[in-house]
Amino acid sequence: NTLDIQLADAPVFAGKVKANGLDANGNKVENVADATAASDAVNKGQLDAATTASSSKTDALGNSTATNLGGGSKYDNSTGAISAP
Repeated sequence: NTLDIQLADAPVFAGKVKANGLDANGNKVENVADATAASDAVNKGQLDAATTASSSKTDALGNSTATNLGGGSKYDNSTGAISAP
């Protein structure tokens, strides 16, 4: 293993690591890898994918329920409501 140490004339550090967590001083944490363990944090890409998958399943269930009720029942995916005929 190699250790590379670089020095700067006037380094600027933002944020702080505290006993109860990281204070990023309003800055984003970028280039976060996908979580693989249950205790890992997820990134926005993973969160968006889970939200989309959940919405698709909810819509499919709503449409299936309305169809099985019959009589012109409709599912509104913007509200999640199933209307009576």
